Amino acid sequence: MLVIYFAARTVCGKLTSGSTPILLIVTHHKSGTVAARMLYEHITEKNNSYVFLLEDGLKSMWEDQLRLRHGKPFAIHVIRHPLDMLISGYNYHKACSEMAWTNCSVDKYGGTRRGNSRFPDFFPLKYNYCLKLQNMSLSLGLQAEMIRSLYAQDGIGKMFHNMNSFKRYLPVDRILNICLEDLHNNNITTIERLTQFLIPWNTYLKRIH
Repeated sequence: MLVIYFAARTVCGKLTSGSTPILLIVTHHKSGTVAARMLYEHITEKNNSYVFLLEDGLKSMWEDQLRLRHGKPFAIHVIRHPLDMLISGYNYHKACSEMAWTNCSVDKYGGTRRGNSRFPDFFPLKYNYCLKLQNMSLSLGLQAEMIRSLYAQDGIGKMFHNMNSFKRYLPVDRILNICLEDLHNNNITTIERLTQFLIPWNTYLKRIH
């Protein structure tokens, strides 16, 4: 569906006159997924056909679109301090609250481990992750979670990679990094930044509606 969408919005690789920049809301596991969902639900009350929520980071297909699109998207990147992200991930996974964290061979969609973005390929196939964390010392458990998050496709490593991709492919006025800590500690200031960032995007929408 995504390929069809972009094909319909372009002609020979160039944006059609009726097209408008889309808005990406990008987050990562334990970097602020709930906050990103709330933001997405608020924005999409009126403009859902132009907004995409990417909960596991920016995938390669989207990076290709950033490189190729003449009309650059707007992007809100919900990020978090790596240390806070690491500790939050360790506590969450150790609690065994989701079956996907019980065994690497099962992903969140009930399929096989192949393609599971939550674990690096070098993790053992039958690795009972949350139970292993429960039986590890705090130091070893944090090291295990650090390795998982750095090399998985939805963690700290992916967050830094996406930050670099946005910086490389998007104009500075098309990307807004929102720290989860700022939402908690400086909520009003962060909302003001978000509002100012969305004004140009809303202007584009008004031109075609």
